[in-house]
Amino acid sequence: MVTYDDLVNVYNVEWHPKFRSGEMSKRDIIEDFLKQWDTVEQDGRVTYEEFEEYYKDVSSAIDKDDYFEAMMKKAWDLDGTPG
Repeated sequence: MVTYDDLVNVYNVEWHPKFRSGEMSKRDIIEDFLKQWDTVEQDGRVTYEEFEEYYKDVSSAIDKDDYFEAMMKKAWDLDGTPG
């Protein structure tokens, strides 16, 4: 399970356009980011099921499995290269 507190110290909002313009606070951006996955039971916590459902939708829009795998490794720093 992932919560706001899990992301607050690891999710960098510095380059987010709405943070840079002052339209949104760090908290607002992280909460908005979390809402992408918090879909089954909107409780501020993302379960494995919610995370999996989100990426099923993402993967269906990508033609090549190799590209999807590379994208996931880069996004989640699974290959040791910061994303």
